Amino acid sequence: MDGFLNEAYKRYALSVTPSLTPGDNPKEVMGYHDYHEIPNYWDYAGLYVLQDQMFSSVAAYSLSVHLYMLAAQSGGYLGETQPYPTRFDFPEITELLQNDQVTWNYYVTSGNSVDANGQAIEPAATQNTNPNNYTLWNPLPAFPKVENDPAQRVRLVDTAQFYQDAQSGNLPSVSWICPYLGSQLSDHPAFTKDIREPMAYVTGLINAVENGPDWDNTAIFVSWDDWGGYYDNETPPFVDEYGFGLRVPSLVISPYAKEAFIDHNTYSFDSWLKLVEERFGVQSMTARDKNADDMTNSFDFTQKPRPPVILSATTQGSPYPQPPQTISH
Repeated sequence: MDGFLNEAYKRYALSVTPSLTPGDNPKEVMGYHDYHEIPNYWDYAGLYVLQDQMFSSVAAYSLSVHLYMLAAQSGGYLGETQPYPTRFDFPEITELLQNDQVTWNYYVTSGNSVDANGQAIEPAATQNTNPNNYTLWNPLPAFPKVENDPAQRVRLVDTAQFYQDAQSGNLPSVSWICPYLGSQLSDHPAFTKDIREPMAYVTGLINAVENGPDWDNTAIFVSWDDWGGYYDNETPPFVDEYGFGLRVPSLVISPYAKEAFIDHNTYSFDSWLKLVEERFGVQSMTARDKNADDMTNSFDFTQKPRPPVILSATTQGSPYPQPPQTISH
């Protein structure tokens, strides 16, 4: 795992005094951010569950990873020199949910900044904000069974609808929420100028659920689609010819989540699919989701539902650490 530093030193000529210009110092590849900058993520980890062995499903880039989030495969597509795909003909989870009449929505956040409540506003003038357009982060429109089925197509909606659904208690059984490609709310290098704003955006999404009537039977999973370009010391497990990819942060927030718990089980995004499949009696699509750990280790279903903890959905966030809750069983 020393390749990060080796490649950085190859790219930049390191003199006796390294350049202090951002992006020109190879040592920046080992940079990190902590609770001084993004306290709410630390608060969520202290209140709920941090999964420290979550790996991106595939050793590739965003499109392949988002396909694994939906289908536990990418059809062999990894990027690199392969032609960019325009359609996908393998099964994905929304088709199975729809067949069994399990409600779902794929919310695409068109907003490019947040208001005082952390809710996304000011949509950018780009086709990437349209939930019905196929992008790296929204591959569902490239599945003909979604594109040609009005009952599925209508479930690709803007995140503005998510805030309304959470407030009214009309959240579907399964939800995905994703910023649009190029959004500064995405935490993506180059797109995001201030990492505190995506934290406020994520907090606003969580607060919308916690303030709504669906909190008591909801599990929220927060993660990032791939490693993002910074150093990690953990070698990914080798599960097949495609992955895993590099490790990513992962939080579980729920009234039934264990408190201040670090879950050391090995997970990938296939585990989210496994949990959905078990919960709603849907068949597995590939060996990946069939054999994935279902993440139930992160929960304690003997405890009474914990009341929500509303954090400040601002770029300053809430103080860290937050006081622990009293758990009853």
